[in-house]
Parts: sequence; structure tokens; C-alpha cells
Amino acid sequence: MSQHDKAFARLAATVMPAIRELNPSYFALVMATGIVARATRLDEVLVLSDALLAFVVMSGLAGARRVGRRRRGDGRSRTASSW
Repeated sequence: MSQHDKAFARLAATVMPAIRELNPSYFALVMATGIVARATRLDEVLVLSDALLAFVVMSGLAGARRVGRRRRGDGRSRTASSW
């Protein structure tokens, strides 16, 4: 098993249980956001399309961070100064 395969297996072991616990409305939100972003791009409303893309990326990063916290068992809230 290559180093890449081991890293992917660790990632899958962490992420898959968290994905299974998500409410299906999250997937609907991502799908709807993608549809609207694509439509606005086709209509050349690039500012809105880019804003929706930024929203999805930031939401994904926040979700990944939350999964990482759950994996560490660190569920406590933090202040802005402790980041």
C-alpha cells in the first residue's frame, strides 16, 4: 500500500462517518448553490457566481475544521484570540 493510499484511507476513515451523520438538507443546499452559481455564470452575473463559490468553499473548510475537531475530541468553543 502506497503512502498516498494510506493517507486516503485515514482521510476516508475520518470523513465518511461525519458525512453519514449529516442532515440531507446540507446536500440539498450544496446542490442548489451549485445550480444557481452555474446559472448566474451562464447569465454573466459573475459577481454573484463568484460569491456563491466563495460561500461553498468557506462552508467546506468550516466543515473540514469541525470534523478535525471532532476527531481530536476537542469540542469546546474557543475565543478568537486562541486560534
